Amino acid sequence: MSPYDFAEVRLALGDLNAAFENLQKAYRDRDPFMIYLAVDPAMRGARSDPRFEQMMRMMRFPRTT
Repeated sequence: MSPYDFAEVRLALGDLNAAFENLQKAYRDRDPFMIYLAVDPAMRGARSDPRFEQMMRMMRFPRTT
């Protein structure tokens, strides 16, 4: 499983910190699933966190708000 997949699982379990740790790893590893970060319904629970906006900037995605 990719770090992105683990982030989705951690988020579903309510462990936001672990989810973002996995997203950071996915970013560092250039995980191809990171292209879905902005539109993945599984990431809905993370979108209100400031770290999500930071991740979007790192990926150079347009602002979500």
